[in-house]
Amino acid sequence: MQYQGRFEEAYAAYYKATWNYEWQSAAYYHLAEINCCCSEFGKALEQLERSLETAARNLKARNLTTAVLRRLGRVSEAQVHVRDTVRIDPLDIWSRNELRLLSASTEIAHRKSGRQ
Repeated sequence: MQYQGRFEEAYAAYYKATWNYEWQSAAYYHLAEINCCCSEFGKALEQLERSLETAARNLKARNLTTAVLRRLGRVSEAQVHVRDTVRIDPLDIWSRNELRLLSASTEIAHRKSGRQ
């Protein structure tokens, strides 16, 4: 349903799955994905935190959290989060890409402020 763009139905199904401990992390992750598609980044961040409560090493949830923090302009938090993710899995490509995006946004912010 999610991949068919039937977000309301998918949201209801994922939310129903959150009652089961084994599916909580995955269900909250997918709820966060849907909220990101709808530009509900604050809500997505809450769901990602819930996802990580049951599976702290879930790389997809960790990386989406970094992306959401970056999108919300919380760059320093995103940098800390992504560095922790890289420590967990140094070969994870998504976290490496987030590092690149964060350093680019930091560089742009420094240029705008007149710092070199």
